[in-house]
Amino acid sequence: MSVQQRRKYDKDFKHNAVRLTEEAGRTVLEVAENLGIAVDLLYRWRREKQTREGLAFPGHDREALTPQEQKIDP
Repeated sequence: MSVQQRRKYDKDFKHNAVRLTEEAGRTVLEVAENLGIAVDLLYRWRREKQTREGLAFPGHDREALTPQEQKIDP
C-alpha cells in the first residue's frame, strides 16, 4: 500500500491557473484537466481570488493578514 503525498502549489501557479479559466473559449474543466488538478480545487482558487484579491493564496497553513492587522501598535 502506498501513501499519497499532498501536492502543494505556489502562488504563481494558482494565479496562472485562475487566469487561464478567465480566457475566452476555455472552461474550468478543460484547464483543470490540462493542469492535472481537481476541478473543485480550481473553483476554490477562483473564489478565493475573487473574495480576497490582494490577499489571495497566502501560503500553506497561513492566513493572510490585512495591512491593518500587520500594523503593530506600540
